[in-house]
Parts: sequence; structure tokens; C-alpha cells
Amino acid sequence: MAHLVTDIKARECTECGKAIRTYTEQPMCHPCRAVRREAERKDTERRRRVLDRQQTNLDADLAAHRMSETEHKRRSAVLAGRRGPKRDRRPNRDNRTTTEQGYGYAHQLARGQLLRDLVPGTQCPLCGDPMYPDQLLDCDHSNPAARAEGAPGDRLAHQHCNRRDGATRSLRRQGKHLRQPQRCEVCGVEFQPHPNQKTCSRKCGWTIRRRTAPATPTP
Repeated sequence: MAHLVTDIKARECTECGKAIRTYTEQPMCHPCRAVRREAERKDTERRRRVLDRQQTNLDADLAAHRMSETEHKRRSAVLAGRRGPKRDRRPNRDNRTTTEQGYGYAHQLARGQLLRDLVPGTQCPLCGDPMYPDQLLDCDHSNPAARAEGAPGDRLAHQHCNRRDGATRSLRRQGKHLRQPQRCEVCGVEFQPHPNQKTCSRKCGWTIRRRTAPATPTP
């Protein structure tokens, strides 16, 4: 991430002219980026409605014997190509219910009670950082084998810490290769790194960026 840190400069948004700090060649502030994404989403939906209407007309012509099956298949294939392939954004999504996954009513009751009893600033058992009620917190199992037996969780942990720990244990059970754990350069927490990853979380990564970013010259 070194090239991202050294290229951070004070630039102007290409849409509204607002001064921002970014490393991209075509900078854009967050509000303008959100407006553009919303416009692109609406344009995609409009095109999809047009293609769906055309497909409906083709089906009606086929039903009324105004078109042969061969011609219907050819034109439908053309419309499908314009629409593009259907992609599942979450191909590995678990479609089981929360009860089937072991997070049923008893687990949810235990999580609610733990949230009510949470003392702000209590350390996360997985990363050691403080926990607060306004954060995303999961009900974790101190004994991983208890979840397989259907027992509810008995402690709170940060959502990203809990799910990262569960994914790591799942990969180990499957016998997949894991990189050697290393220590975060900021907080010292041990984590499973991705390629070129130096910190355990985005928060620690931005801490390093702020430390190494060049100072903005005052006008």
C-alpha cells in the first residue's frame, strides 16, 4: 500500500470542485460518487425494463403464432446478450435459516441479554479493542464445539473479529493452506494476512497512512 500513501494529494472534486485528499487521478468526493452510482443504477434498471418489455412482446407474438419458434429463440438470445449474464454476487451464500445454522431463538435471546449487560469499553476477546453498544457485535462461543451442540453464545465480540475467526477455523478444518500468522504493525494483534497485508484491519491501515502521508502545504 506504499504507493497509495505517497500519492495522496490535495485535489478538487471533478464534479463539484470541493477540496479533497485522494490518491486517484480522477478524484471525486463521496456525495458526488453516491449521486453518480445512483444515476448508473437507475439507468441500468431503465434498460432492464425496456429489455423485459421487448421480451414480453416476443412471447406474445409467439403465443399468437405471429412468429416461429426459431425466430423467437434467435431474438430472445439477442435480448439475453444485451441484458448480460446473471451473476450471483454471493455464490457461496448459506441459504439455511438462522435456526438451522445454530443461531436460533435461544442464541438471539442470549445476545440481547449480553448487549444489555455490556459495559462500554469492555475488551473484545479476539482482538483486545474496546467494545461499545453502537458497534456491530456478535454473540461468540468461547468453546467452538458448543455451537455444534446447539448451545447459544456466551460472550460478545466484534462482528468482523468473530467472523474472521470463524472463517479461519473453517479453512483449517477443510485442510486448506493458510499463510503464516503475523503481528499487526499498529496494535500487535495476530492475524492471517492476505498478500501485501500489513495490518489486521482497515482502521489500523488508515493509522499507518496518516502517519506516513506527507503534510498538506498551507496556502
